[in-house]
Amino acid sequence: MPIYEFHCADCREDFEELCAMGCSSIQCPKCSSQNTHKKLSRFSAKTSGSEGTKSIGGSHSCGSCHGGNCGTCH
Repeated sequence: MPIYEFHCADCREDFEELCAMGCSSIQCPKCSSQNTHKKLSRFSAKTSGSEGTKSIGGSHSCGSCHGGNCGTCH
C-alpha cells in the first residue's frame, strides 16, 4: 500500500498514512476527527509550461529540458 499525506481540517495536523489507492480521507491520529483530506504530493505533481516539464518541488528549471529529458540540467 502506498503512503499518502493527509491534512486534518479540525486540528490542522498534517500526517502520513498507509492506505489503499481508493481512500480519500481517514481518521486523524491527533484528534480522531474524520474531517481529513488527502493532500497533493509535491513529489508526484508536475506542471508543463514554455520550458517543458517542470517539477513543482524543484528549485530551478532548465531551458534545455524537452520532452521530460533533463539529463543536461545541473
